[in-house]
Amino acid sequence: MSSEVIYICDVCGEAEAAWDGLMYDVDMYCCSNGHYFHENEAMYDVSNDPAQVVIDAGIELAGDEDDSDLAEILIDLRCEMPPSTCQVCQMEIIRTDDLLMFATIEMNTTAQNLVARFKNRFETFEDFKQWRETNFGKYTGHPISEVSN
Repeated sequence: MSSEVIYICDVCGEAEAAWDGLMYDVDMYCCSNGHYFHENEAMYDVSNDPAQVVIDAGIELAGDEDDSDLAEILIDLRCEMPPSTCQVCQMEIIRTDDLLMFATIEMNTTAQNLVARFKNRFETFEDFKQWRETNFGKYTGHPISEVSN
């Protein structure tokens, strides 16, 4: 019996549906820290440098591996890619939830306190939107893209 699994990309925010949970079917990877990303969003072209991925993953090579051996290892690594391949791990992309966690710790507060402050300051989303546009200009994109390099 087949089942559908949804993967949400930590780089672009897009959701991909995979039957039987096969990431290979939706051209995605997951790094060893649990970040999901599309193959074309890896820090470098994994298919052009599979040996580097294997080395970065800490797997020792005997030296006599051919392309098919490396391809097989990459299939096994699809859900455990090394952090060197991941934009989130390399701080190229800052996830909103990580930024919120950092802000709450830096401000010595909690997410619940920030929510309460937010609700006390703005009665409606339109109030927030007007404040945001007054202070930061017109909102034009996904929050992840606005806070990342």
